[in-house]
Parts: sequence; structure tokens; C-alpha cells
Amino acid sequence: MLHPRALLTRMAPPAAILALVLVLLVGSTAAAHPFVRGGEAPVDSLASLELNMAHGCILDGGGHSHGDAEAEGEPTTDVSLQVPASMRIVEVPEIDGWNVELEADAEGTVEVVTWTATTAAEPAPEFPLDVVIDGQPGDELYLRVFQACDDFVYRWVGTPDDPADDPAVRITLTEADPDRPAPPPEDAPDDADTEPAPDEDAATDDPGAEEDPEPEVPTTEESIVDDEDVEATPIAVPDDADANPLLWIVVGLVAAALLVAAALALRRRPVAAGAPDGTDADAVTTDPDRDGP
Repeated sequence: MLHPRALLTRMAPPAAILALVLVLLVGSTAAAHPFVRGGEAPVDSLASLELNMAHGCILDGGGHSHGDAEAEGEPTTDVSLQVPASMRIVEVPEIDGWNVELEADAEGTVEVVTWTATTAAEPAPEFPLDVVIDGQPGDELYLRVFQACDDFVYRWVGTPDDPADDPAVRITLTEADPDRPAPPPEDAPDDADTEPAPDEDAATDDPGAEEDPEPEVPTTEESIVDDEDVEATPIAVPDDADANPLLWIVVGLVAAALLVAAALALRRRPVAAGAPDGTDADAVTTDPDRDGP
């Protein structure tokens, strides 16, 4: 009876054997590194990704190793995802036993997603997240991931342009999914559109600014109260006679002159009665030689 390896050698050509070995090696390597399940994501669509850490921190006598497909390693306590510029985070669902923290810039764009174990950690957790990715079908996107255990931290950041000991998570972009269109970005806060209030000090310092006219002082004949609900108290305006005391003096002098004239007239009336013809009574003499009447 032939050994299975010998049977495989006789039945398959050397090229097929080499291809099988490469597939097994690639599969073992992929299983030993964090990956996105399926390895693909549609562009300009709502893509639901699942980040799988593959294993925990595996230590050996000289430090650490990536292990193999069957190794689990130490429990993972923290995982951080550095969001690339072409990826927009739409939602990060909550997971039992993990706390999710989002770090955003001043404009509200999420730049880092961090999962922290709150209960007994597991070696190879999986983290779902909904995203929108910009790009062209066929492009490759690399996600930089940091994995921490109690005694060690993995830095999965290696890319073809920037190689490192631990490779980053690779995603191949595919055609857009018409059944899952990309949702629009969230609206900006209300106060972002509000215009700032004008600076009163600046308006005051402006030499060209028109100054408000001084309020007019109401005259005595105008009503001081403008409210229709309140009856204004009229202001008494004196007559011209009351307002000018000189007029009273003139009137008094005229009245005094009239009284003096009347007194003089009364004194002259008895003299006139003694001389009906108007001659002076003292001038009339009696002539003794003249006959009587």
C-alpha cells in the first residue's frame, strides 16, 4: 500500500504540488494575522466589515511570534483601528464585554476606533463596523491596527509602501453595491451655520459709522407719556396776562388816572351850579345904584 504522500506525488505533477503548498502556506499565514472577513468591500456603498484579530498575543522564549492557525495566545485586552482618510465610519455596533471609544477631529470625522475589554477578554475577538469607502474597484486599502494584551502589543501597520514586521489588514475594493447606497454624512451642528454677532466695540471705533442722533426733548405743550394705555397729565400753560406782570402795572396806572380825573370833575361841579351862564360867581357884584329887577 502506497503512502498518501507517495500517492499524491504519483497522481499530481510537481507544479500542482507546489501550488497546493503555496495555498496552504498562504492560508496559515492569513489565519495568523488580523483580517477583514471576506477581504473585500464595495466602494461608495454602506459596507459592513468584521475585523477578526485571528489570535491573541503569542509569546515564546525570545519575545513573541505570530503563531499558527491553531494557536490562540494570551487574551486581547485592547484593539485600536486607525481610520484611513478614504474611509468614513458610519456606525460601530456595541459588543458584549467591550467598550467602544471614538476619537474625532474638530470637524467630527472619526480618526480612531478603540475597543477595550470590560470583562474576561478573549484571544481573538471580532469587531463589526459599518463604513463607507472611497476609491476605485480593484484598489487595495490597508487598515492599521494595534492589538494589546497584558504583556505585549502588536502593531499591524506594514504596507507595501511602508513595510513593517507585522502587516496591516488588507481590503480589496469591489464594485459599488446598488442595494446598499452610501448614507450622506451627518449634518453639521446648528451653531456651525450661525453668523457671529457684530462687534459693538468695533462699530464704535469706526470713524465712518453714523452716530445715533440725540433724543429730542419734548416741549411743555407735548405729552411726555407716549403709552396709549396711560392717560397723559396735561401741563398747564398760563395766559399772556398771567405770564406778563408788567401788563398789570399798566392797567393799575390807567385805573388810577381815571380815578383822579373823576375826583377832579366832582370838585368843579358846584362852582358851575352858581353861574349858569358859565361866568365866575366871584366876579358878580351888586350895583347899589342899579334898579332892582
